[in-house]
Amino acid sequence: MSGSEERRLDEVVRRIAALILCQRYRARGVPLSRLKEIAKSYGLPLERCLVEVEKRLAAVGLKLVRVTEKLGDRESEKVLAVVDPTLDLEDVRPYRDEVLAVLAIIYNLESEGRVQIGRVAETLASLTGDTSMARALLERALRRLSEDGVLRVKGDEIILTALGLAMKPPMELIERKLIEYLAGRQK
Repeated sequence: MSGSEERRLDEVVRRIAALILCQRYRARGVPLSRLKEIAKSYGLPLERCLVEVEKRLAAVGLKLVRVTEKLGDRESEKVLAVVDPTLDLEDVRPYRDEVLAVLAIIYNLESEGRVQIGRVAETLASLTGDTSMARALLERALRRLSEDGVLRVKGDEIILTALGLAMKPPMELIERKLIEYLAGRQK
């Protein structure tokens, strides 16, 4: 790679990373089309730029995630950065264990970013053994996750947002979070 091309790549990576991490797009994601415009204006392929952004973000504990949101019959692809869930640092956890447990149940049950509230409530009640406590916990968690833009509640359905989809950890971490929550409740 020539010095000129390397400088262009560095500038594109800086611009793309800044856009992904800025307040405006942090929770909702940057449209892929916007990132293509930036890469194209420097004469570089977007995929190459995203690979470099991904490497640099990974070096500081962030994970670059692409999500596809369905808006009616349209799809929109967005790019977000989230804290790498495999770090499992107490200080970077965004929520208390009970909210994370509810989110883990949602991730476990969701299909295409959607799940019925009743299914989540039933699962939570069967895990806790207390229907009224499970319902109260679910309501608190949904309120908090909705306020933070992780999900939306529409009627009796939970819909994960781009941020909620991007935050989804690997299934083994979801299962571990549920086990930790249940083990903590047994004490």
